[in-house]
Amino acid sequence: MPRYEWAQSAARHGVSRARARHVLDTAPTAFPVVDEDGEPDPDLLLFLGDDPNGVPLEVMVRLLGAEAVRIFHVMPMRPKYRPLYDQTTR
Repeated sequence: MPRYEWAQSAARHGVSRARARHVLDTAPTAFPVVDEDGEPDPDLLLFLGDDPNGVPLEVMVRLLGAEAVRIFHVMPMRPKYRPLYDQTTR
């Protein structure tokens, strides 16, 4: 299990750490985050999944090596991620 670090920005949308951790622990896959040039950034990942109450969340992390991640973005899932989310919940 990786070590989780939390950036202040992760709390911006009022989603608790427990809810975000649930998504990280249960999401079946992670998606690469694309940079401004349209290229995947190998150190950034997007997790989509439901919190314990069934609310879909988006959680973005930066890999800090093999054993740690920094969570920097957590919020209710936006509509633009619905197609990816639907791929993971089929």
